[in-house]
Amino acid sequence: MTGAKSIALSVWIAAAAAAQPVSLLPDDVIGAFQQSGPSLQVSVVDVQGQSFTRAWRLRTPDANANRNAWDIRIIADGVRDVAQDDTLVATFWARTIESPPNGQAFSRFVFEQNGFPYTKSAEHTFIPSADWRRYQFAFSSREKYGPRGYSMHFWVTFGPQTIEIGGLTVMNHGRTPIRDLGLDVWPYEGAAADAPWRAAAAERIERIRKGDIVVQVRDENG
Repeated sequence: MTGAKSIALSVWIAAAAAAQPVSLLPDDVIGAFQQSGPSLQVSVVDVQGQSFTRAWRLRTPDANANRNAWDIRIIADGVRDVAQDDTLVATFWARTIESPPNGQAFSRFVFEQNGFPYTKSAEHTFIPSADWRRYQFAFSSREKYGPRGYSMHFWVTFGPQTIEIGGLTVMNHGRTPIRDLGLDVWPYEGAAADAPWRAAAAERIERIRKGDIVVQVRDENG
C-alpha cells in the first residue's frame, strides 16, 4: 500500500470511528437512575413483547400545586464526555397505567447541567397513551461536560398518575447534524410545517387574538 493510500485509509477509519454514536449512560440503565423527591413510588417491572425486557413503573400518588416541576423525578448522571454542540438523541418507550381523574398522565425528559445555573440542553414533555409508544428527542449540548457533569431526568411531579418507561438510550452522535441522522419520530408528532393542526391554530389566532387598532396622534394643540 502506498503512503498516500495508507494516509487516506487512516483518515477514513478515524472519521468512521468518530461517527459512531456513544452511549452517555452505563450498561445498567435501569439501575443507574435514582429516585429524587417525596412520595414517588418506583418499581421495576418485567415487559413482554418489546425490544426491552424491563421498565420503570413510576407512581405519583398525589398532586400538589405548590411543588416545583422538578421536585419528583428519577435521575442519572452521564458517564462520558460531551462537547458543546454535540448532537444527542434520547430514545425510550412509555405508556400510561393510571391517568389523573380529570386529565392525562404526562412526564418530562430533561438533560441538565449538574450544578448552578442548571443549564438545560433538553426539556421535552410527553403524554403516553395506554399502549407502548416510542419517543425520540434530538438536541444539541449547550455546554461542554465531563462525566458526572450532567444528568438525565424524568420529571413526574404530576398526578395522581402511574406511567411506565423503558428502553432508554441517550446517544452522543458528535457533530453529525440532526438532519443527517434519519430519525423517524423526531422532533415530535405534528412538527411538520403542513401538519393539520397548524391551519386551525392560525385561524384561531386570527379570530381570537387579533383585532383592529385605532391610533389617534395629538400634539400640544389637540
